[in-house]
Amino acid sequence: MTVDDSYGAGGRGTRVMLWAALGIVLLAVLAVLGLHAWGAWKLAELERQAREAAPPAPAPAEPIPEAENGAARILSGAELLSTDRHLLFWRLRHREVARWSEEDFAAARELLLANAGALVRLRGAADLPRASFTDLPGDWATSSSPELLVLCEWAAGLLRLHAWVALAQGEPELAAGSVRALARLAEALYGVPSVRAVTEGARAELEALRALQGLIATGATPDLLREVAAALPDRDPRQAHRRVVAHLLETLRAGAGTRGRGGVRSYATRDLRMAEAVAGSVAAAAAPDDRSLSAVLGELTAAAGGRPEARSESQTLTATRTALAGRRLARLAVALSAQAAATGGYPRTAPEAPGDPVEGGPFAYQLRADGSVRLVYPEAWRAVQSAGGSQDLLDWTLPPPRPAPAQAPGEPADG
Repeated sequence: MTVDDSYGAGGRGTRVMLWAALGIVLLAVLAVLGLHAWGAWKLAELERQAREAAPPAPAPAEPIPEAENGAARILSGAELLSTDRHLLFWRLRHREVARWSEEDFAAARELLLANAGALVRLRGAADLPRASFTDLPGDWATSSSPELLVLCEWAAGLLRLHAWVALAQGEPELAAGSVRALARLAEALYGVPSVRAVTEGARAELEALRALQGLIATGATPDLLREVAAALPDRDPRQAHRRVVAHLLETLRAGAGTRGRGGVRSYATRDLRMAEAVAGSVAAAAAPDDRSLSAVLGELTAAAGGRPEARSESQTLTATRTALAGRRLARLAVALSAQAAATGGYPRTAPEAPGDPVEGGPFAYQLRADGSVRLVYPEAWRAVQSAGGSQDLLDWTLPPPRPAPAQAPGEPADG
């Protein structure tokens, strides 16, 4: 007699499938829990690194009254900007001034005339001693205010245009006012808790430094150059970057326990994504000041694995270090220009110069046969060029000193 065992075999197959499905579910649950645990640990580790890297927070200062706050002038002027000529604006904004044609300068003058009211307010920031968006009412100083950064980018572009048009017209005093306003804008942006704001602040300072190069090249007086150099920001943009990253991590950490859609907690994906999103920022900001830019960028690229955060952080690192290096060379250039005006020439031997904040390399000083001087951080120049940054502010040329005006016949000598 033959016994049909197909039913028993089918039952065993069903049980195997059920156990397999249950195993898959358990593995998925364990994977989610493990992912959550890893993400939470990674975020905590990144937070620890950022706290160690971040400089001590400065003691709370008295709020700047709005009437004394250069940021208020900048904001009120930026809100008046005319955007109907934005295509013309951007064409002039991104073209090197050395390549401007007469038609370009005429278009810039037209653009400045259309924004005369905004320009008056923007330039008013130069006459105020401090600038801080954090002391303005409203949410202007938060990272959730992209409108602020757009307005500041427009303001920086307009001030840049005015500075170079004024230099072309032989009006260094007018140009100096716009350069000082650009410096105030950079100072205010360095205080906004946003990586993009710090980057835009560095770019505004770079524009101010380029215009200062133009003032030196056109023979501005030592007093005017010293006035502009004194207006340059004192804040180290690298430290501003680190404080931003620490603030970002604290914000993400505080929101890690919130509920997702439908009340379902999505710790795993949220913690993992947050950890990945800030990994590049922490790696970049935590780099010691004595580490070279090229070494930090290499480690950042390797750690980021091609994520877009790597490019953003590379731009921030390059811009902040270039701004700091350019600022140091600018102050040295102004001091040497004043010395040359007083003595009739530059020193034959290299003066004492601050360190290179980009690569930590040596400073080069070259007194040329025609009496001009070259100031350069050669290793920084090469590193910034490799990173795709603007290396023009790491190589300054000071023109030969102008001869003293001839004494008129019969005019008594000074003293």
